[in-house]
Amino acid sequence: MLDVLLGGLILSLLLIYRHHTKKAAENPRGLPFPPGPKPLPLLGNAFQIPISGSWHLYTKWQKTYGDIVRIKLIGQNVVILNSYEAANDLLNQRANFQDRIRFELTGELMGWSNTLPLMEYGNRWRRHRKIMHSALHSGAVGQFNPIQNRVALEYLNDLLDTPEDFYKSLRLLTAKIIMDAIYKIEVKNIENEYVTLAEEAVNQINGTLLSGVAVVNFFPFLCYLPSWLPGTGFQRTAAEGRKTLKAMSERPMEYVKQRVTEGIADPSESFTSMALENFQYDGVEDDIKWASATMYAAGADTTISALKTFMLAMTLFPDVQKKAQAEIDRVVGNGRLPTFEDMERSHILGYYFPKDTLVQANVWAMSRNERMYPDPERFWPERFEGRDKDKNIVDPHLYAFGFGRRSCPGIHFARSTIYITVVSLLATFDITKDVDEQGREITPDGSDDGCVIKCVSPFLLTLISVLIFVLV
Repeated sequence: MLDVLLGGLILSLLLIYRHHTKKAAENPRGLPFPPGPKPLPLLGNAFQIPISGSWHLYTKWQKTYGDIVRIKLIGQNVVILNSYEAANDLLNQRANFQDRIRFELTGELMGWSNTLPLMEYGNRWRRHRKIMHSALHSGAVGQFNPIQNRVALEYLNDLLDTPEDFYKSLRLLTAKIIMDAIYKIEVKNIENEYVTLAEEAVNQINGTLLSGVAVVNFFPFLCYLPSWLPGTGFQRTAAEGRKTLKAMSERPMEYVKQRVTEGIADPSESFTSMALENFQYDGVEDDIKWASATMYAAGADTTISALKTFMLAMTLFPDVQKKAQAEIDRVVGNGRLPTFEDMERSHILGYYFPKDTLVQANVWAMSRNERMYPDPERFWPERFEGRDKDKNIVDPHLYAFGFGRRSCPGIHFARSTIYITVVSLLATFDITKDVDEQGREITPDGSDDGCVIKCVSPFLLTLISVLIFVLV
C-alpha cells in the first residue's frame, strides 16, 4: 500500500514538474499574462461575457485593466485589444497572428471554413486572397464604378417613388451591385432566387455564432455525436446550413460557367468570369467559387449596416447633414449628381501570449478613444479634417476594415459603394425625423439588431427631395 501511495506521489510530482517546465519552455522570458478579470475554474470568464454587445464590457474593462485585457473562456485564452496602438502592433506588425480560431459548428459542420473570413491560414487562404485582390485592389476596383453609379441612380429613383421603403431599397441596392459585379447577374427585386439564397445563408450564421449551440466550439467532440441523441439539434441546424451554403456557392457559379461555355459572357464582365480567364491551375474553379461566395456573404450586410448608420446619423444630426450638402454643392455645383471623379476633390507590449490565444480587436473602444478623439461620443465628422495637423487623430479606415493579412480585401469596393450612395443621397434628399399623428418628431433610439454584423434597428425617417433637375 505504501509503495502505491509513494508511486502516486512521485507520478504527481513528475506531472507538476512537466507542466511547469513546459510553461517555462513556452515562455522562456517569464513574461506576465496581460491583466484581466479573475476567471472561475474550468469555465473561466464565460458567465461574465454577454451573448450580444460584449464590446461594451470590454471597453469598461479597459478602464480597469488597460488596453490589453486577457480573459479565459472554457480553457481558451482570449486577448482583447482595446486601442489602435495595441492592435496595430500585434496584428499589423507581427506575422504570428494570422490564423483564425476554428468555429466547429459554423465553420466545419456548416462549411463556412471554405470562405476567407473563417478559413485557416495556409496555401488555400493565400490563393483565395490572391484571386480576390486581382480585381479588388485600388488600381482595379474602378472597373466596377459604372455598376455602382448606375445602381445608386436606380436607388434614388426607388426612394423618390417609395421613400417609406428605404431599408428594403438599401438591401436591393447592395444586392444589385454585388451580384452584378461578381456574377453579372441582374437583380430586379429583393426576391431574386440568388439573393434569397445568400440572405438565408447569412441569417443561418447569426443563428449559430450567437446562440447556445456555439458551445460546440469549446467541446469539438460534440460534433461527432449522432443526431438522434437528445441535445444534438445543432446537427440538424448544421445540415440545413450546409445545404443552403452549398447552393449559394454553386448555383451562381454554374450560371457564369454556362454563359462562358455558350459564348455569351465577356471575360471581363464580372469578377468570376475574369478569375476563370486569368487563373489556371488544378482546383482553380473551387477556389473561385468560394472566393466569389465570400464576396457576397461578407459584403452585403456590412454595406447595408454602414448605410443604415449613415441614414440614422443624418436623421439625428441635421446640422452635419447641411454642412455635407453644402460641400457637395461647392464641389459638384447644380444640375448634376456627384460622380467618382468628384471623390478626390472633397475633403504594447511586454506580455506573454500562449500559443493558440484568440486575439480580438475591440474596434468599438478604438473609435471612442479619448487620446485619439477628444469628446468621442460627439458626432463631429469635422474632427477628421484636421488629422494632417494632429497626429493623434487616426483615420478610422485604418482599423474599421480589420488588421494585417486578415484585413478586408474588399475595402476599396466597399468604400466606393458607400461613397457614391452617400453623396447621391445627400445631393437628392433632405433626411429628417418622421413625425407622429400629433406632428411630434419621432427620435430613433439608435439601438442595434443584435446580429453578428451589427445593424441599427428599424426606424422611421422622412425623405424630402431637393432636386432641381430630373433623374434619368
